[in-house]
Parts: sequence; structure tokens; C-alpha cells
Amino acid sequence: MSRRDRVVRGGVLVLAVTSLLLPGSYAAFSSTDHAAGSLTSVSSFYASDVLSDGAAGYWRLDGPAVTDSAGTHPGTVTGTVGSVPGATPDGDSALRTTTAGALMLPWTVSGDASVELSFQVAAATATVGDGTLWYGASPLLSTSAVGHDGDFGIGIDSVGNLVAGMGDGSAGDLTIASTGTSYKDGAWHHVVWTRDSSTGAMVLYADGSAVASGAGGTEPLTARDHLSLGAAPSFTAAAGTIPPPLSAGIDDVADYPSVLSAARVAAHDAARPSGYLAAVTADSPVGWWRLDDPSGPSAAATAGGPGSYVGSVTYGTGGAVAGDAAVHLAPTAGYLQVPRLVGSDFSLEFWFKDAAPVEDNHVDWSGGAALVDGDVSGVGNDFGVSIDASGHLMAGVGNPDTTLHANAADYGDGAWHHVVLTRTMSSGAIALWVDGILRAGSSGTGNTGPLNAASQLTLGAYSTGAGGSAATIDEVAQYPRVLSPAQIAAHYAQAS
Repeated sequence: MSRRDRVVRGGVLVLAVTSLLLPGSYAAFSSTDHAAGSLTSVSSFYASDVLSDGAAGYWRLDGPAVTDSAGTHPGTVTGTVGSVPGATPDGDSALRTTTAGALMLPWTVSGDASVELSFQVAAATATVGDGTLWYGASPLLSTSAVGHDGDFGIGIDSVGNLVAGMGDGSAGDLTIASTGTSYKDGAWHHVVWTRDSSTGAMVLYADGSAVASGAGGTEPLTARDHLSLGAAPSFTAAAGTIPPPLSAGIDDVADYPSVLSAARVAAHDAARPSGYLAAVTADSPVGWWRLDDPSGPSAAATAGGPGSYVGSVTYGTGGAVAGDAAVHLAPTAGYLQVPRLVGSDFSLEFWFKDAAPVEDNHVDWSGGAALVDGDVSGVGNDFGVSIDASGHLMAGVGNPDTTLHANAADYGDGAWHHVVLTRTMSSGAIALWVDGILRAGSSGTGNTGPLNAASQLTLGAYSTGAGGSAATIDEVAQYPRVLSPAQIAAHYAQAS
């Protein structure tokens, strides 16, 4: 059949040939996948925040070459170090310092300063210090130099408190420390120390919140030209005790020639997702709309360009992911449009719940109540997902029309359901996954050309705004590749 837009009048489905009117902000896409605004193959929303906030040096520590992602200041490994899975879910690894090895990183900041890293210390790890002297704690990061002022460091003491501070020629050694929480628990923690050179004020943050603050010095931080991770720099012990090297996981070290605000520190910590957010982030979506917007008409994009809400939309309803929000799209009266960022190999992912599907066409994917529609009148290079009145899900592509059916259950039951449509262009293979499982009748072969007819996808309605479902929609994502069965199952499992 030819591709036709749908109009619903008085509850009767009417097929009409119409033109598709698109907002001017979304230009037509070429025959190749659209990549503007997308993440790199090794994605990290955390890394984006670090770089956009002006890091002078940023060492991701994801390989044997200690490169600087913000500049040209490579680090140097001394002794024996190891590797562990990284703190952020971006497919990388982290450094494991040992009692026989550490890492030296260039230090180029002297005035206002912020130092940031993630660390992991097991509960059984031996640490020293009592929180009263910053250079007496087991070092996570240090420029400690006996007999020199303008040095500083961050450490962890014998009970797991975080300790930070600096030396100043006139004020002496100045220390701030957290209390009440042990950070020796084997989990990854995010820590930031800031120093304002005009006032000397220091703040220590852990996992996005300030845990200690106090007076520091105003002397330039120039005692050493490098940072040492996992050990204090080598110096003569005549003036004091040198803490022994520390066995710790360390990742994503950055320094800034500015004082990061509390809001930016919290934003960095929030960009280190866990659970569902971590699973999606690790799989590098080119477009991701979480749909937790408090109002419209713009739908914020975590990746890709913003979307647009149209008509009757209820914001802030309970989401599919624990602690998240979603949007409810009124049938035939409210919908959402987002840029189509895929067209060859892809995975289209979203969550929905619908208690009362209304369309009764269970033969063709374009005849049900639209959940996601990429249809264009008279053009066959399109795709979409819909639901019929029996609660059966359908998905398919055009040219030729190929429809997959997930009829094993009634998905119009008012519960949240996870949907992933995958497509491989070279073979035309398409598959419909529901709640982490490839359902019976949900795989087939369709078009082997690019599916780029629509420059945007419409959720909750067809592209005309008619024929929609009474759906609540959440966590819409597009990937320029076919997600594996394990990845799809992991996304579904991590939502609760």
C-alpha cells in the first residue's frame, strides 16, 4: 500500500493524502544518519561537563597512555599500577594505584583552583591519619613538599574521613575534613576541592555536596609542578612523617584555574549516572529525551536536539524509571516531536503505558494508535510503532510495508512497558523487543535502504497530530546501531 497520513474525525479513521508541515527548526535530513549534536562512540556526559567548565587538564585514565583530554599535559606512571572498571559508565577503565606504584600529572594552576577526581577505596584498605593534618592522611592526590609552602592535597584518613588542605607561608598548614561518613566502602565517590586565591576560602565536596569548608591561604600553589596520585611526592622526611602509598581506584582527574561553584560540582556528580541512566549512557545514544520537563513546549534533550510538545500534554507524571517523571499525551490532542537522528542501522527505544488503546487495525503497523510515527505521505522509507485496541504492539517499516506483531500479551493494561525496535540496513532485519524479550512474531525482514523519510519522529500521534494513543511516554532514545540482546535486557532490568 502507499504511505498515507491519517486523520480521525468523529471516531472514524479517514485516509487522506496531505503534505507534512515541519517546524522550521528541523531541516530535512540527508540519506545518511544525522550525527549533529551526538555523542562520540565513547560517550560521557560527565566528560562533557568537565570540558565545558574549563578544565586546564583532564586525565580520564582509561588506558596505559596517560593522555590529557583537555590539553597537552600527559602523565607519567611510576612503579607498578593496575586497572579497574571506571567510575563513569562510558566504556572506559580507571587507574589502580598500589603500595608500589603511583601516577604523576602536570600541575599548571596556581591561583584560583579546583581539583576533581573519583576514587574507590576498599573497607579493608589500610589508611592513616586522624583528620587533623591534610598531609598526614593517606594521599589520594598530593603536591606535598616538606619545607615548601604553596602545596596542597586530598587524602583519606584511618576511619575513612576525607581530608584536604594546603600550606601557606604566613598561615601555616590549613586543613578541612569531613566527618560522620566513611568513604572506605569499596564504592566510587566523587570529590572536589576548591581554593579561592583572593580570600583563601577552601571547600571540600563529596558526591555532589559540600562536606567541609574553612580558611585557607592565599599563597600561589606552586610548590610542585606535578600532582601525585596515590602517594605523596618523594621528599626528605626530616620535617615530618610521610604517609605510605595508598591502594585505590582513581578515575577522571581534572584541575581548573577557577573555583567551581556548588551548582557545577553537583552537576558533575549528577552526570555520573547509575542504574538505568548508566546503562543507557554506556550505550551511547545519539538522541535521548528523558521527558521529565516541568512544562513545554520544549522537550529537553540529554543527547541530540530538543523536541517540541504540541497540544494537550500533562507534565510531571510518574515515570518508568524510579524517581523520574514522564509526560502524558492526550489522545488526538497532544503529542511530542523529536528529531529523527537515525536512518540506517538503528535502535529506537522508549517506555509507554496506555490503559485504553482505541485503534482496531491490527494488520499493519501504520493502522494502529501511534506510539512512535516516522510516516511521510507518499513515501515508503519510514518506520514506526503502534498499538491496537486489543493491546497488541505492532512495529514496521515501509517500502515494502513490513509489520511485526507482539500479540502474546495485552500491553494496553495501564502498566509501564519497555519497547525497542532494531533495524539492520544491509539485511533489512527488524526486531521488536518488549520488556527485554524478543516476542514471538516480532522479527522479520523489510527495506534495505535508508529509512530517512521523516526529519522528525512524532510520539503519541501520527505526523499529522491525529490517530494517537492515550499514552504516557518516557525515556525516548535513538542509537545509530543495533543494541544487543544483553544491552536491551540490561536497560529493562535497570529501570526499577
